[in-house]
Amino acid sequence: MTDAAVVPGFGFDPVRARLTVRRRTYTVMSFHSKAPLYNGGTGLWESDLCLLSSVMADLPAPLIVAGDFNATRDHRQFRDLLNSKGYRDAGDDAGAGLMPTFPANRAVGPIAGIDHVVLSGDLVGVNAESAEVSRSDHRAVIATVAAQ
Repeated sequence: MTDAAVVPGFGFDPVRARLTVRRRTYTVMSFHSKAPLYNGGTGLWESDLCLLSSVMADLPAPLIVAGDFNATRDHRQFRDLLNSKGYRDAGDDAGAGLMPTFPANRAVGPIAGIDHVVLSGDLVGVNAESAEVSRSDHRAVIATVAAQ
C-alpha cells in the first residue's frame, strides 16, 4: 500500500491509498458520511455524498470505496452518486439482494443496508455478503471484486 492520505472536507475525513495486488494497482478509499439524522437535518450527509462524488471523479481507476454511506438504494442521493460516473455497488453486481447492515447490535437485528462497497465501472462485484463485527453497531460488507 502506498500514497496513503487523508481526504479533507468531509464530516469524517476518509483515507485513500494505492494498493497493488498481482501487479495491478487500485485506488482504495474508506468512507463514513455524517448521518442524515441527528445532525440538524440532512445537509451534512448530502454534502458528504456530493463531495465524495467529486473526489471519486478525480481519483485514478480502478477505484474501490468502502464504508458507511448512511444510505440505501432508496436514497436518491446514493443513486445519484452511483450514476454520476457509472459507479457500481458490489452487492448489486453480485446479486446479493438486501444486505441489512445496521443496526447490528439490537435484538431485532439489522434492518437497513447502509454500508456499501462502491466500484468504478472497470470493476465488478462477483460476491458480496455481510458479516458480524464485534463491538460494532454495523455488520461489515465483504466483497469479492474482479476486473471487467
